[in-house]
Amino acid sequence: MAGFDGIASVGRSIELVLNTGYQAVEPVPEEKTEAMLVRTEDIDLPSVALRPGLSILLYRVDFDKTMRASWAAVSSEDGRAHLPLDLHYLLTAWGDNAEHVFLVTDAPGCRPGDERRTG
Repeated sequence: MAGFDGIASVGRSIELVLNTGYQAVEPVPEEKTEAMLVRTEDIDLPSVALRPGLSILLYRVDFDKTMRASWAAVSSEDGRAHLPLDLHYLLTAWGDNAEHVFLVTDAPGCRPGDERRTG
C-alpha cells in the first residue's frame, strides 16, 4: 500500500519534471527559474516567493469517485483495500513582472502535451 509516501512521491515527481524543463530551457533570460513543492507551513515565509519560479501546493486529497467501484471489485478478490485518490495541486507562478510570470507558465514542460520546439 502506498500511503503517504505515494502521495509525497507524486508531488516530488511534478517538481522534478518542471525543474528538468526549466533546466533545458530557462524561461526568463539570465535568471534561474525553479519549481518548488511547498507545504502549508511554508506559505507565510518570504522564501517561498521564488522569483522567477513556480510553487506547487497540494491543497486537496479526495477519493476518485469514478474508479472507486472498480477497485472495490479488485479488493474483494485480493483481500486488500484499494482507494484510488484524486490529488489537487495549486501551481502559482512568481515573477518580478507580468511578463516573467507568463514566461514561467509558458515554458516547455509546463503544459501536458506541449509540442513546442526547445531550440
